[in-house]
Amino acid sequence: MRSAAPVVVVFGSSRRNGDTARLLDATLQKAPAAQIIDLAEYSVAPYDYGHRHHADDFLNIARIMLESYAIVFATPVYWSTMSAQMKTFLDRMTDLTEIEKPLGRALAGRTGFL
Repeated sequence: MRSAAPVVVVFGSSRRNGDTARLLDATLQKAPAAQIIDLAEYSVAPYDYGHRHHADDFLNIARIMLESYAIVFATPVYWSTMSAQMKTFLDRMTDLTEIEKPLGRALAGRTGFL
């Protein structure tokens, strides 16, 4: 992973060239230094109460988010909800309230966009 940018985009879609990606690309013309984290390129396991997936990419992504001042969550809407990739990622944020509390607390103050 490259170093983080002031704006980090967590992109959760099955199609990198779909409508959400086109909207994101148009939006980011005003923030060319933004770093896009395409969840399709990372391994983020589902949340589990035993926290057995700590070796996947989730914590690395969370650390990149920590280095930014703004976080954009970009996802298409499927059947009136976010994509499975984004749902899995957001479910894992629970790790930041349970086993990685210092990292979770350090994210306080970031501006988030959907």
